[in-house]
Amino acid sequence: MSALAEVQQVRRALAECFETFNQTEKILREELSRSRQGTSVQANDLLERRTRRFLIDGILQALGWNVANPNAIREEARSSSDVGDPLYFDYLGLASDARTPVLIVEAKGADINAPRPKNGGMLTAVDTAKLLAKEISISKGSSGVSRITAEWRSYLGDLRNYVQSLDPAGRASLRRVVITTGKWLAVFNDPISTFVDEGIPDPNNIRFFSSINDIQAEAEQIYLLLHRQCLVDDIPFTASVADALRWMRSDHVNGYLRAALVATTKSGAKRRPYPTRSIYPALAIETGNRVFIVVDYDTPPVEEKIEADDIAYLLGAMQSKGTALEQRMRGVIGSAATPKSLAAFAGLPSSVANTLMRERAPVETDSSAALAGVDPQVKRLVNVTDEAGIDSEFVIITGEAWFYKFNDPLGPECSYHLWRAAKEGGVASDQAPMSYTHESFTQDAQARHCAHGDHRAVRNRRCQLDAIETHLCCRACIFEQVCWGGDHAPRPCPTAPSSATTAEIVQSVSNG
Repeated sequence: MSALAEVQQVRRALAECFETFNQTEKILREELSRSRQGTSVQANDLLERRTRRFLIDGILQALGWNVANPNAIREEARSSSDVGDPLYFDYLGLASDARTPVLIVEAKGADINAPRPKNGGMLTAVDTAKLLAKEISISKGSSGVSRITAEWRSYLGDLRNYVQSLDPAGRASLRRVVITTGKWLAVFNDPISTFVDEGIPDPNNIRFFSSINDIQAEAEQIYLLLHRQCLVDDIPFTASVADALRWMRSDHVNGYLRAALVATTKSGAKRRPYPTRSIYPALAIETGNRVFIVVDYDTPPVEEKIEADDIAYLLGAMQSKGTALEQRMRGVIGSAATPKSLAAFAGLPSSVANTLMRERAPVETDSSAALAGVDPQVKRLVNVTDEAGIDSEFVIITGEAWFYKFNDPLGPECSYHLWRAAKEGGVASDQAPMSYTHESFTQDAQARHCAHGDHRAVRNRRCQLDAIETHLCCRACIFEQVCWGGDHAPRPCPTAPSSATTAEIVQSVSNG
């Protein structure tokens, strides 16, 4: 849908919202009149709740914010002031990838007055913006005499507290702050500059719409200021080939890497389940400062077999399917393009990596909340997709290779692939030989298996794959150099006599 069509749709949705409220308002007023037989506070609270439900919800819905979806917008979200007082956001609009705040909406009852000077009447939209800017600067410590009503001085103080309560990531993502009754609307376009930074805010960053007629007449400006599509990049982290071909442009592509999407689900009887691991070839395509993962969902995935010592079948299938994927995407990545190496890749940005480098704290088994955050100093190459209904689904950037495991570990044989040897050496943290789970797809005695518990403890904050490969031998993983580099932290593997680097071996494997 074009932007013009979107604006027309917003204009129609706003008109329907206001018409519905006009029809409902008489009933609400009668209910309000009856409630005023009690305390005025209860009456005012009732009016605000009814205004939110019957008017402001509709306005937000018209602007693409689904109030029924807590992943898009959350009501009564909690925070705290710098002195520890509890704060409650009436509405907090969220970015869908990292759940970071984008929009704060403060709702007021329909009878609350628009901003105006003490002992004065309504101002023009431009003069109202100047009045609000001056009052906010006074609240930040600038000199001057307050000209606004006491209730509005309080409202502006609340808005400032809300913005100041956000952590650095929240401040970085916040795009708009709104205060409204639905009958008038004030939008703060640059909330950090307005409410946090020193000095007088720029009145040009404040837009005021004084009435329902004004809101409807300025639907295009309100669309640009507040529509979710204009504030949130909802392009998903992963995309099918067809979707990528539809919206990706070759002149915006900076390069690509090979990747794999790895999904682990439960199979078998409820009393005796076992993990099934499905692997899809993918491309990590860099556009600007973003990385998008294009996945071959159109052909059957490669299943990683349980109890298979030899995974040549898997490596061969991934290379064949991956090469076909590259051919399908040549119009986007370029006919002569070659994949970047892991060394040339900056790593997944923190926003793509779910913003948080989650602490490795006690978590539920099989929970995707168990996703480990690798050490922030280590380039991030693995990320959960957060697809609903999936037990465990990760994107793994593999650079020039098509898979993250070698068929055989690099270097000399190591005795600690065997649990018994680790047990006899006093370095086995497992109580029994390890077998396949959601978090580990090797088993005891396999050449790619590591039973050395002390080593696994050391690598815990470095390992890219620890959420799905807790017992994978580092020498069987293409990320060994990324995770360890020149660090000589104790590793149980015998020193490899070969001078070839992991990167050179990966290149050799990638070339067949």
